[in-house]
Amino acid sequence: MVYNEQVMDFTATILRNDVVDYRRVLRLTTVSGQRLFLAFPDVPPADWLEFPDGTDTNVFLPSADFDATYRVLRDESPVFVTELMTRARVSGAGNGTGAKAAASGTEPATG
Repeated sequence: MVYNEQVMDFTATILRNDVVDYRRVLRLTTVSGQRLFLAFPDVPPADWLEFPDGTDTNVFLPSADFDATYRVLRDESPVFVTELMTRARVSGAGNGTGAKAAASGTEPATG
């Protein structure tokens, strides 16, 4: 799977539970409806990039990457997701900043 498209919406969630080993999540939706789930465990699994149903993408990144990834999503516009089977990158427009990650987001909603 290879694509490069703008993300139209994202949400950030902070979790507190005993079920999963991550506490921060970003959910992204692209122009075409592709959904990306970014979780930030302390130690990502070896299989950090998943395509569970062929349309969605799950990405597990180190918890230390959350702040930079969220900042790109919040502050840059537009933001695009580029995915190449085993690697992807968050990249913002304008000043060229970007956080190494396996997916991306877009201009945040107000609030």
